[in-house]
Amino acid sequence: MQDISRGEGRTVLFVSHNMAAVKSLCTRGIVLEHGKVVFEGEIDNCINTYLKKSNFHSYRNWDNEIPPGSDFIKMKEVKVIDAYNQQGLNHLTTQDIKIEFTYDILKENQLFTHGFNLFNSQGVHILSSHDSNSLTLVKPFPINSYKKTIIIPKNLLAEGNYTCSFAILRYNPFFVEFHEMDIVGFNVS
Repeated sequence: MQDISRGEGRTVLFVSHNMAAVKSLCTRGIVLEHGKVVFEGEIDNCINTYLKKSNFHSYRNWDNEIPPGSDFIKMKEVKVIDAYNQQGLNHLTTQDIKIEFTYDILKENQLFTHGFNLFNSQGVHILSSHDSNSLTLVKPFPINSYKKTIIIPKNLLAEGNYTCSFAILRYNPFFVEFHEMDIVGFNVS
């Protein structure tokens, strides 16, 4: 990602893969792929183009592919939601970020819980959460579709790019039914 800013008779070039820095410093940008310009324009459009090119998505569904899951549960969709309940890639540090997971329970009498992990742009695991008080650990839910929403509180994350993973786990004994890495991502500025 590059930005060429003009001010006071000079041109400044900023090159970065950190979308938070790009968004805070630039108004226009250029996306390069293998040394060729693939997009030039306003910075928000530029960031969206860059993130789409890098398989960095704030929404996923599995309508046309095999969903992550196990024999009793399958993912349907995941989306990152802003403070205005809009799905999107770009979020502010001063607002809550929600990640909404929708899944289908396919078999009766299953006890499980949810796991969520957050990674920074360098792939460092910065947050892990297991829903150890989930009702699904003590009461089997009927066959149906369900949603689980993770809320990342405002002012928790620094500016940068983040990816998430989601898992379905069992306790007593502990067993990971599935763990889907890089399920969605988002940018904080």
